[in-house]
Amino acid sequence: MEELEAEPLELQPPELVESIRLPRHPFSLPPGIVRVMAEEPTRSPELESFLGTVPGMIYRTRLAPPFDTEFLSEETGSVAGYPASEFVGAEPERRWRDLIHPDDREGVLQTMLDVPADGTIAEVEYRVRRADGSLAWILSRARKIVAPDGTPWLHGASVTSTTGRSSAWSWRR
Repeated sequence: MEELEAEPLELQPPELVESIRLPRHPFSLPPGIVRVMAEEPTRSPELESFLGTVPGMIYRTRLAPPFDTEFLSEETGSVAGYPASEFVGAEPERRWRDLIHPDDREGVLQTMLDVPADGTIAEVEYRVRRADGSLAWILSRARKIVAPDGTPWLHGASVTSTTGRSSAWSWRR
């Protein structure tokens, strides 16, 4: 799978960062921001609006056992057919890796483990079993971030295509 070079990101003006709680650092979401994103009662309308514009799911997942998901956007319902709340937390009702087609699991994990933590974007395509039993192609792009305690995290986005592999690939162009 081809690795793409990360484009330099511009930081947003401080007033914009504060108004919609964007991260100050282009490659990470500080834990406090992630908690704000994950706690429904404290989400701002601006953040909800921002997240709602993404035609796929946005996630933050630990890239080490137990591979728990700290944040998953509500668009997960349209991608996988399950609400995001079922995947989040230390003991979630569901784990994303369990939805991945058995023939694709190892490749997806290896791709994400192999990406360097330098801002490089990893890209992987795979199939998932949706709640209705259908298979969907997923194109996932993510960056590996290493927390100060050494824990690796994935920050990424995934989109789905109901018409097959070629449509999922056209999204990235």
